[in-house]
Order: sequence, then structure tokens, then C-alpha cells
Amino acid sequence: MNSYNFGLNGSLWLLVLLVIVSTAFTLYTYRRTTPEISKGRRVLLICLRSIALFLLLFVLFEPILSRVFGSFEQPKLNVLMDNSISAGITDSKQNRKDTYKKIFTDANLNSLESENTNYFLFDEKTFKKQKLTFDSLKFNGFLTDITQAARFVNINTANENTQAYLMVTDGNFNKGESPIQLFDQIGKPVFIFGVGDTTQPKDVAITSLLLNEIVFLNTVIPINVNINSYGLDKSNAKVKLLDNEKVISEQAIDIKQSQSNYSLIFNYPAKQEGNHKISAQIEGIDGEITLKNNVKNEFIKVLKNKKNIAIFAGSPSSDYSFIKNIFNKEDGVLIKNYVQITGSKMLETPNAKDLQESELIILIGFPNQYTDPRDVATVCEQLEKGKPLLFIASQDLAYNKFGKLNEYLPYKTTYNSGNEMQVFANVLPQQLSSSILKITGSENDIKEWNNLPPIFKTESFVQLKDNAQAVMFMKFNNTAVNEPIVISRNISNKKVVSILAYGLYNWKLSGYAREVSKGNSDTYDLMTIFFENIYKYLSIEQENKQFKITTNKSHYSQNEKVDFIAQLYDANYSPLDNANINVKITNGKDTRDLVLTNIGSGRYEGNVSSLLASDYYFSADALVNQNKIASESGRFSVGNESIENENLTMNYKLLQEIAKRTGGKFYFPSEASNFQNDLKNLKNFIPKPIVQKDEINLWNSTLILLISIVLFGTEWLLRKIFGLI
Repeated sequence: MNSYNFGLNGSLWLLVLLVIVSTAFTLYTYRRTTPEISKGRRVLLICLRSIALFLLLFVLFEPILSRVFGSFEQPKLNVLMDNSISAGITDSKQNRKDTYKKIFTDANLNSLESENTNYFLFDEKTFKKQKLTFDSLKFNGFLTDITQAARFVNINTANENTQAYLMVTDGNFNKGESPIQLFDQIGKPVFIFGVGDTTQPKDVAITSLLLNEIVFLNTVIPINVNINSYGLDKSNAKVKLLDNEKVISEQAIDIKQSQSNYSLIFNYPAKQEGNHKISAQIEGIDGEITLKNNVKNEFIKVLKNKKNIAIFAGSPSSDYSFIKNIFNKEDGVLIKNYVQITGSKMLETPNAKDLQESELIILIGFPNQYTDPRDVATVCEQLEKGKPLLFIASQDLAYNKFGKLNEYLPYKTTYNSGNEMQVFANVLPQQLSSSILKITGSENDIKEWNNLPPIFKTESFVQLKDNAQAVMFMKFNNTAVNEPIVISRNISNKKVVSILAYGLYNWKLSGYAREVSKGNSDTYDLMTIFFENIYKYLSIEQENKQFKITTNKSHYSQNEKVDFIAQLYDANYSPLDNANINVKITNGKDTRDLVLTNIGSGRYEGNVSSLLASDYYFSADALVNQNKIASESGRFSVGNESIENENLTMNYKLLQEIAKRTGGKFYFPSEASNFQNDLKNLKNFIPKPIVQKDEINLWNSTLILLISIVLFGTEWLLRKIFGLI
């Protein structure tokens, strides 16, 4: 049914009045003519001018013609079909592919009118199909994400008269969150055909393998193996622990029908450095539905030893005690302490082997006037090998004993009087880019550093060497001084941080501890943060660590996509975006090549798929202008098992809950024939009336203006023809 409405931007009566006035004026104009013309000609000219004036006045009042018309939009049904591996397997009672065929036939899904039905296949992703047949289903999706599917369908049909959903699935999602809440928000009835057995089949599975990702050589760590058993009774099974496919331990479990969860602990001795594939494997038991979940793999990395730190201190000072305690709290740190106690005598004599194994050298108030020059030379020998250095000053430093040590410091001392003064930290905005000063990563960090209590410094001046950076300046008597108290340098993979002040423990005692005693529990322990940041900065592995490449996980199911992520930096750790990164992937028999794609900020990514079950090694080369600048390697494994095989029963409770809460209905396959009748009886599954309105701006019509111009032109032409003045 259509209706029309005419409107003006002004008073209709005013328009009528103006039309009457303009017509009267035209009549008055043509009451007499020179020369006189016949009445018929006069009437013609009056009509031409009156109509033209009327059209102009009509346009000036901006007339609009509105049209309202109605129609009906037919209700739409969204059909979602689970296309994952688990939807097509054979469980303990049925071949699920045959069940799908039965549903297609009994529910007569092929009879649904295509113009009123949207078809979608889903697994990890969702795909729209113009037409759906049983042959459209491949059952090859390696993951199931029902929530993603519901969200995709809802977004892509938002402008349609969607009144119901039909979903065919086993309900087992292994990606994304539970779909219940999203279907609640969509607010449309969901009819569900449940596929699969509701009773748990006979099966035993290793559900998890818990271990440390990094362990140290010659240590023993516990490995937890968790096992689930279903429907099995009075069975004995052996569980083996393997290291790189070699059995290293074995335990037996007694499976009882009354118990479904089992947990074993294996002790793993880390005897060989490197990456290790650790596998837990339970032998198959008669009657099991599948053996694909009887094994679980993870990787661990065995490091040669704990990170060794050598601390040389001129005396057992407060700074030494506080700093040593901070480093002792770091995981995997072993500290060797060489502290002068009387004269040049040390509490422990430097040992060549220990120093050789040290990976970080810390000097605190060292050397002083009593230090044996041979100990300084020993330190320099280690620094010559590229080991990172943390240097912390003290009042009794003996600059005349530095000797070759000066070569490894990031500054030259231009003056030193030995006079002590109190100074405050002064951090400038541009210095927040240093990772050493990071607290929260925001500009508020400046306030935290600059509000620290005072520390001490001798009256000395320094000149920065090339590539050295001032991390922190100082304030003296509340006046900012362009003199650094913290300096860092990284050149030729040799890192050093120098702190030219001392009494740093005051940051903790008079700063953090005082605030905590006042009840300010939110205050930052800046001394600890400061040295933890320095430790991280100095402990970055030097060799090849400008280039890092990893897979997004260490173990994959068969045919699952393997994602590679790489980061590449230059010698100053600035991102490199102009490189070619070539990855070679091999299992010893077959080899795949992959070129990663640059995604900006020194990051590269790529992926491979369709890898057969095996252990894989990869090596990656980073090339700039065809020159190899870095290499890295790693490993991962692809197993026969699929995550889709981990749960072999229908998630009946989930599917029934979705149907109940949305006003839909749950069906077992044997009830499929009831669906179309239930859909027709659905209260809201009816055409939706649509009212549409459109407007025609008559005042903007070129035709009206053209007619008006033609009328005026015709009048003018006739006047000429009639010889009127």
C-alpha cells in the first residue's frame, strides 16, 4: 500500500497569495497592448507568463513530494555445519559422516529455499556457501571455534531478517571461548542437531606433560604426566618417558573403572646440553577407540650451567651487600665473591676456572689503593674476551691503579679531587628510552627517579667515549648539572654500565623502606628495579641474538599450520627492515624452504602447512644485500595426533543449554524429521513488514526550471512576432 504527501518549506497560503498577485499583475500588464492584439493572443501571453511565474514561485518554496510504501521481507534461516575432523570420525557407536547423511535426508535440508537460507561451513574459520550439499563437507578442519562461527554469521547477516539458526555439530570446541553468551546476545532461536555418542568411549589418554622449559646441566627436575582413563577396568599399562625418542624411565599404572584420573612424576636428569624432545607414552590397551592420544611431546632446553657472576669489591661495603642480594634473587644466577677484607687480601682468591666460566663482571669500589695489580690484570683478561661489565664507584677508588681497565670503561676521567658531595638523580625525558630506567614505561617514570633520596659522589668530571650514552645526570644543591652519574656503552658486542656514584643503598633505605614504613605499599623499589634492569641489559646473549627466530609453539598436530616469527636488529639493536630471511625446514628426509615476510619494526613472519608427522629442524639465515649477517636454528615436532581427537564424545550439555536458552530445540539425529515442522511453527518465523520512505525534491528539478525558462522565452518570442513594445 502506497501513500503520498506533498510539503512546502513555507506557508501554502502565502504561495497562493503570491500566485494570485503575480497573475493579477500579469493581467494588469496585458490589459492594453501597443499595438492592440486580439483577445486570443493576449490570453496566450497571459497564460505563458502566469505559468512561468507560478513555477518560479513554486520552486522558491522548496516543494517536496514524499512517498511511503510497504513490502514484506521473508524470514531467513542461517545453517551452520561443523566441518572439523571430529565431526567426521567414527566413534564407538557410529560413523559420524553417515549420521550427517541421515540428517540431510531426514530433515530434508535440500528442500530449504535457497533465497531464504544462508549456508555456512565452520571449523577454525567460517565460509559461506551459495548452496549446501553433503558433498560440500570435507571434515578436514583441524580446530573448532563455534563462537567465531556464530560471530561471523551474525555480522554477515546483520541486515537480513534472520529469525533462526540451525547448527549441526558435536559441540566440542577447542579454540575460542564458550559460545553460550554470544548466542544469548544474538537472541535468535538455535536449533541443533547433535552428532556423536553421548557416552565416553573406552580410551586412555595422556592429557598433559608438565615440565620446565629451561633446565641446567647436571640437575634433576620432576616431570608430571597426567592421564585420563574412560570405560576401562582392571588393566595394567606401562608409561614411558623418552628423551629424543630414547626411553629413559618407565612406570606402571593399574587402571580401575572407579578411577579416571592418574598422575605420575618422573625425575629427569639433564645430562646433555641442548634442545631435548621429551615424550610421555602410554601403551595401547585392548578396546581403546584411538591410540592417537596415547603420547604427548614437549621440548626443554638444557643450559650448560647457571649464569655465573664474578663480583670484585674493594671492601665489604653496604653497596656490595645490597647489590649482591639483588643479584642473588635472579633465577639461575651463581655469584662468586672476591672481596678485599684487609689490605689486598681477599676473602676468596680469584680462581682462573671460575673466572673463565663467569658471564658478567661486577666491580664495586674496585680497585682501591690496596688492590693487588695482578687482580686488576685478571679482571682485564676476562673483559678482553668481551664479557659485560658493571662498574660502581666508591670514595676510595684508586684511579692510578686502573691501568688497562680504563680501556673498558665508557668514559675518560678528566678531573678527580676525591672530595665527597651529595647528589640527586636527574633524569631527562630523552633518557627514558634506556631500558635501564624502565619502571612502567610511561613519562611518570621521570618523577619517580627524580624524587629519589640523595646518594654520594666524589668531585670528579668525565668525558664520554664514542658510542657511550649518559643514562642519568645529577643535581647538586637542587641545580641540574650536565655531569652523568650513570653511563652505558655497547660497541662491538661489548657492554658496560658505569655508575659514578655510591651509597646507592640509600635509595632503598631512605626511599622505598621509608615509604613502606609509612604504609605506602604502592611505592616502587627503585634500587631493585634499577639493578634488575641493568642485569637484563648486560645479560642479553651476544652471539646471534641480534637475530631471533622461533615457532609459535613447539609441538603441532598433523597438518596444523606452523607459524614462524623472527626479529632482526643491527649492532646497536635498531630494527632492520631491509633483510631477506630464508628458512630451511627438514626432518632429515624432506626439506621445505620458506622466505619470511617483513611486517615492520624488524619483525618478519611466515608459515608452512601440510607437514607430515616427524621431528623437524630449521635453520634461518638473515641476508642484507646478499651478505649473510646472522644465522639461527631451532626445532619443533609434528605428531600423528590431532587436537580434534582429544574429545570423542558429543558435548551434549553445551548444545542442549544453547538450544534451551535461545528458545530453539536440540535434536538427536533420529529426531531430524521434526525440524522443518518446528521451524514453521516458530512464532517469529514470519515475513517482516518493511516500510520505506523516499522524497523527491521538486524544487531541485531541472525539468521545472527548464519549463519555466521555455515559457518565458516563448512569451518573449511571441511578443517580438506580434510587434509588441
